[in-house]
Amino acid sequence: MNHIRPTALTIVLACSVATTSGVVVADPPGKAARPLEPGDLAVVVQSTKLHRDNQPVGVIDGGSVVEVGGVRGLRLSIRKPHRGEISALNALPLAAAEGFFSDRLLRNPNDVATYVMRGQMHVYSRDYKRAIADFKKAIELQPGDGQLDFQVGMTWLEVERLGLARVHLETAATRVRDKRNGAPAEKRARFLTAKANVALLLARDLSTGNYQVPKYAFMAALQADENDVPARLGLGEVHLANNRWGPALVEIDKAIELDPDNARAHALRGKALIDKDELDAALAALDRALELDEESIEAWLLRARAHLYRFEREAADADFDRAGLIEPRSLRERLRRAEVFNEVQRFDEALQDLDVVIQRSPKSLKGRTLRARAKLGLERYDEAITEYVEAFRSYRSLVDEARLHSLRKTNRGRSIAQRMLLVRIYLQKRDFAKALEIWEQIKRVSEHPMAVGLTRSRIAAAQENFAEALETANQVVEQLSQYQGKIEKIDEYKIDALVHRAMVKEKLGDYAGLLADLQAGQAIDRNSAVVNNNLAWLRATCPLDELRDGTAAVEYATKACEARLFRDAGSIDTLAAAYAEAGDFAQAVQWQQRAVGLAFGEDQARMSERVALYREQRPYREDNRVEMGDDSDGGVSAAAVPTEGLPTDAVPTDGDEE
Repeated sequence: MNHIRPTALTIVLACSVATTSGVVVADPPGKAARPLEPGDLAVVVQSTKLHRDNQPVGVIDGGSVVEVGGVRGLRLSIRKPHRGEISALNALPLAAAEGFFSDRLLRNPNDVATYVMRGQMHVYSRDYKRAIADFKKAIELQPGDGQLDFQVGMTWLEVERLGLARVHLETAATRVRDKRNGAPAEKRARFLTAKANVALLLARDLSTGNYQVPKYAFMAALQADENDVPARLGLGEVHLANNRWGPALVEIDKAIELDPDNARAHALRGKALIDKDELDAALAALDRALELDEESIEAWLLRARAHLYRFEREAADADFDRAGLIEPRSLRERLRRAEVFNEVQRFDEALQDLDVVIQRSPKSLKGRTLRARAKLGLERYDEAITEYVEAFRSYRSLVDEARLHSLRKTNRGRSIAQRMLLVRIYLQKRDFAKALEIWEQIKRVSEHPMAVGLTRSRIAAAQENFAEALETANQVVEQLSQYQGKIEKIDEYKIDALVHRAMVKEKLGDYAGLLADLQAGQAIDRNSAVVNNNLAWLRATCPLDELRDGTAAVEYATKACEARLFRDAGSIDTLAAAYAEAGDFAQAVQWQQRAVGLAFGEDQARMSERVALYREQRPYREDNRVEMGDDSDGGVSAAAVPTEGLPTDAVPTDGDEE
């Protein structure tokens, strides 16, 4: 019989705590406790069997918090987090449990099991400081018990302290890894899966791009127990992170085979199918997830995304609204919702979640980064800068707490990246003096042409000093040609530099030079979505008749849309303009309406105006618009500034270099 794996109300996965003399069992509650009633929250004060239809189906551990459904004699019906019956003798009202546990510890200060159960209760009550204190006291009394490190690690995970969670879960996994220690396969798999999940979160939040650690940890968990559903889903997520949809679906489908009613498995299947661009099948999977768990924020957000990509904007907005009404079960769920709301420019709603996250976990890197992005989207620039600085500090703290020594070696490069980001924000704010001050800091510590030269060119362009911007951009392009084979991502850098120089030439009215730079970028990568989109826009909307070519514009725009799976409003907007230039206004209207359906905020309003233009069978003419790549200048919209997994030092001063 397996231990029931807790969900929202139990918070911490826990097993009975063994001492050298065996499992410690709590005394039954005293007669003074108020009788439990339906709707009460109760604390299980010793591990007890869970029955369903008079058959044992698992064990609920001491310290777990349950919701009472009814009382029948000595049987207690519970409805959350698991449906079934337990012995009423093993449960107390939540309000009485603190006194009960404290009384037991007065009688026996060395009672490890009671410290653990009280710690679990504190986790449910979100009194994480006291929970950690109880678990650490248990470790002090019983050192070397991997179960106790597991408890501490999972509690740190609750408050988004991923570094500390990693350390304790690594220790727990190490202590149960050896089969000779007698740990059952299920327990080893559970510990390894928890370790892998933290590693996966770290890879995402730190934007390392390295998913090998969680991959092998999930595989080790499956070697211990091939039927471990969370490990199957975790390995599926790793494959999704690496854009390997086939292997991801294999793992997810296996998890569904093992647990057909697992709502998260169906939601994750929906995500894989969205990424694979099989939207009808994705909606079916997400509908099933919501049948099983209508409070799944993840499933509502994913279904909204699927509707959006099917150009069903009304249905998408309804699902986004529904997701916003649900009370999140964890800080990580709040972070995920805030991340999506930032993407769809619901910045005020995102901030509501992020304020809660930062209140409960001030060092959350993800929380600080997303809150900075939300404030940037609202053009609250000074607050955004403050948040980014805190994010930089959180990054350093996270790397130190997680003991990720390899990342400490990259602090110099990350410090430069931080400064480059701050320059871009100051350009948004049009605080050129501050942007130049930070650029001077970059110049003192780096000779990289992208960090020094291109940043300086962007500052000049933002100041509308286009002659200086062009001269500096020319130097960058020349320098990069000398670095071929010496710098990682050299082709990406060259394309970024060429697209930036093209923008400067456009501002100067040099459309022939603009075309030449874009064609040079295409020679480097014919499939570059940024280059093809800009070529299409130029060929479709250039004010010079001799440079427009509707047929070529449609070809380039189609390539850009294909690279982005027809999910990017800007690329589809360009495709509509291309069809208008080619004289196919029916297609132009159709694609422009789809662009409007994918766009948000000011972009949506601007694109809506072009629907009427094409209905009047008039093509669009643009004076100045070049789409910048990911490392764009101050002319890009505030919402588009990429900030995922920001590196972190505090904004350095002259003496802050290593």
